[in-house]
Amino acid sequence: MKPKVSSTQFGTIIINDQCYDYDIYIDASGKINKRMKKLSKKIHGTTHILSLPEAELIYEEGVEKIIIGSGYEGILTLSDDAKRFFEMHNCKVEINPTPVAVDNWNKEIKKSVGLFQITC
Repeated sequence: MKPKVSSTQFGTIIINDQCYDYDIYIDASGKINKRMKKLSKKIHGTTHILSLPEAELIYEEGVEKIIIGSGYEGILTLSDDAKRFFEMHNCKVEINPTPVAVDNWNKEIKKSVGLFQITC
């Protein structure tokens, strides 16, 4: 079952009545996972660019959409390699500031993965 994000504010996100104080991704089965930011930082020197290895980690066969919360200031972006990877798999990527992405996640009915940066 897809978990519902009940609220988010700078530095926290609440999902199914549990508070997380770190970036997370929700896989297609609804499992909540800690974001593996080090995969992107190792390549780009920052966690504000989602790398190909991180894209490969969060993508699942059959997923139609990746919903990304890009932080409160909308800083997180995709690397060119990550963009090509998702395009190659016909997976739409929707990136918005985290509060907007949370609203879209809660409304989405397609098989999706969500990644939410909870800071800048």
